[in-house]
Amino acid sequence: MEEFLPLMIELDLLKEAKVLQDEIIKLVKLMGEERIKIWPRYIKSKHLTGPMVEIYRCEDGLVRIPGEGHMPTRIYLEDEMMPPKLETNFVWKLNCLE
Repeated sequence: MEEFLPLMIELDLLKEAKVLQDEIIKLVKLMGEERIKIWPRYIKSKHLTGPMVEIYRCEDGLVRIPGEGHMPTRIYLEDEMMPPKLETNFVWKLNCLE
């Protein structure tokens, strides 16, 4: 956005640049508000990636399946299951489009 919005202004697309800037700000704010729904703090087994046996893989690399009704002591979460860090200071925002 830092480069794209000024380019739109140079091309005399002020109205479109303002709409784009406003919509992106609304989107980022919505993502921040809905973060818990999108990336829940707690996961269910259906959210785990890969084969279920992998949740029983120990730090030494061996798979040890516990007795019935027991869960593993740790569950590895893939990067895609971790929420992104949202940049909400909008340093790219152009004040002239306010």
